[in-house]
Amino acid sequence: MSGIHIGDVIHPSHPQTDRKQTIKKILMLSANPENPEVSRRRKEIKEIRGALGRAKHKNLFDLQDRSDIGAAELSEELLTIEPFVVDISGQESGIESLVLENIFNDATSKSSERLIARLFEFHNENIKCIILNKCYSEKQAKAIVQHIEFVVGISQSLKDNDTLDFLKTFYVHLGSERTVEDSYEAGRLL
Repeated sequence: MSGIHIGDVIHPSHPQTDRKQTIKKILMLSANPENPEVSRRRKEIKEIRGALGRAKHKNLFDLQDRSDIGAAELSEELLTIEPFVVDISGQESGIESLVLENIFNDATSKSSERLIARLFEFHNENIKCIILNKCYSEKQAKAIVQHIEFVVGISQSLKDNDTLDFLKTFYVHLGSERTVEDSYEAGRLL
């Protein structure tokens, strides 16, 4: 399954130790809340809910769909939800639209990556994994992984069915109390 990247964007200085029996939240976002491509995301969320429902410890996860929020609400949602995983989806070449919206019309790529990294640095206490689903940007992933333990980037070139198969397998394993890294590896085996 090519098109899924993780290797060089895992920051090894943060060992994964969170194995508590607390409810972990998964925050589902859209890279561009204005994008009319809602049906694909709805299908993904439905399939992911189903996968979590089949997981061994399904009651340990709470999926929160906030695909319609924009930059103005993002920081507040991260603060109040305190997600374990943030899954951002969209046919974009990065997540500037979600994080920056139209606040910084003239922002350069370098400053947008810095702002994205600072956002996740500010909210890094609970977040263990960011999934950039079809909105993968290597520069943004490398900036985010300085503050978040795992970043999974899924390329736009990956077929929708392959992406969905990866996500379902990833979340079933995560919902069975596997580590983020093990869940990622299980998804890659498809």
